[in-house]
Amino acid sequence: MTSLRVRISILSLALLAGPVAPASAAVAPAAPSPTVEELRLDRAVPREILERSGFDAVPRHLTRTLGSARSYGEAHKVVVRQGA
Repeated sequence: MTSLRVRISILSLALLAGPVAPASAAVAPAAPSPTVEELRLDRAVPREILERSGFDAVPRHLTRTLGSARSYGEAHKVVVRQGA
């Protein structure tokens, strides 16, 4: 009779622990930290260089054209064209 109680107890614990296991999924990895070059872009001198060269409009233009893309294919073409 004792072995039946032990089996029922083990089965009960397994049933209780079963639904808990999938809920403990791994956390997504954190975004990588910015590079040294990316951190420097917020300073005054790099910002002035970008403004004088006209490259300060590039991110705005890319954001605008990506936002107007209606499909993945169009967005891919925009990225390929802008990255060239």
